[in-house]
Amino acid sequence: FADCSTLSSQFSKPGKAGSGNRLMLVNQVALGNVKEYTTHQKQLTTPPEGFDSVKGVKNTNEEPTDFKASEYVVYKTSQQRMRYLIEFRQAKDEKGEDEEEKEIEEALEEVESDDEEESSGDVSLSDVKDITDPLSKVQAGLKVDGGEVPLQAVHIRAQLIDLAAKVVVLQSYENKSTVPIEAKYVFPLDDMAAVCGFE
Repeated sequence: FADCSTLSSQFSKPGKAGSGNRLMLVNQVALGNVKEYTTHQKQLTTPPEGFDSVKGVKNTNEEPTDFKASEYVVYKTSQQRMRYLIEFRQAKDEKGEDEEEKEIEEALEEVESDDEEESSGDVSLSDVKDITDPLSKVQAGLKVDGGEVPLQAVHIRAQLIDLAAKVVVLQSYENKSTVPIEAKYVFPLDDMAAVCGFE
């Protein structure tokens, strides 16, 4: 395990199918009593007596070591718990704009040629790149027929772990009418976000 995403990402590879994105796990690790080393100890199969894990100390000018970044090893699967799976890309994975535009143009040409009943006019990237994102028109809130329930208060609690964030949003609404209402809750999310709890 590592305590920085930069090191962990070096052990990932772009996917060969689909989007070509990389995957990385964010885990909670119980290190316990840690034995520190400045050189590789490849012969270890268990932690030294009296210790629960080992750490490869990051190389510094004051203390040269074999490790470019801090690395940790635990020897029991029960000492770690998977928390998040992150899908990401690195700069070197990105395709150039010209290449992406070329792929889009080729896809449009294929669609155009497959459908002979459609208009034979030229289709270019400029015809689709300025289309408004439908989500930009979505208004968040507690919706009722003819309006929305007033928002009274908001409280946000967030936990950040490298490239991931767990965010808890507490919102307070008040029905000021004299009768029960049926409402719809709308909360737009980024395409990289997921709901893990709602009440």
